[in-house]
Amino acid sequence: MKKPTPNPPEQADGHPLFCVRPDLSTEDALSNASEILESAVITAHEAGEHMSGVHREQLMTLVQSVEMAQMLVDAALAREFPVAGSPV
Repeated sequence: MKKPTPNPPEQADGHPLFCVRPDLSTEDALSNASEILESAVITAHEAGEHMSGVHREQLMTLVQSVEMAQMLVDAALAREFPVAGSPV
């Protein structure tokens, strides 16, 4: 039986292409996660422009889930690391 998903890509030295630094602050982690989620939403909207029917509907459902995740990350970021003058 073949695996449903492949192993993540690895560099020649055996280390993953993406890793999280052990000293990464919570604020930086949340900020980066928010930016990644925002990029995913933008990319999905652009892809959705070239789709129709059930495939577009499925993609837009995924977009909604990503947007909800982004809202949660942004709320945690605002609560834990408020910016002066910004509403919480």
